[in-house]
Amino acid sequence: MTQFNDQLDACIAFFEANRDQFVADHHQQFVVVFDERVVGFYDDESDAYAAGKSAAGDSAFLLRQCLTEAEDEASKPVFHSRVA
Repeated sequence: MTQFNDQLDACIAFFEANRDQFVADHHQQFVVVFDERVVGFYDDESDAYAAGKSAAGDSAFLLRQCLTEAEDEASKPVFHSRVA
């Protein structure tokens, strides 16, 4: 499981390092990152997933929408609880 986590961490770091360029060139598209490289950009999330599975098999890959950090934060779900 550690290798999987390391692969995913590397993909996330690659995305974050290139986020500004991805957003500038492919705003709101979905990007697939595998092995610290871009597999492709897709308009449809299911197409992106299929490309990721095809490229990575059972290895870790990242599928993220190309959004600014502010847009990314705004799209995260928020859960509220009355439990103290």
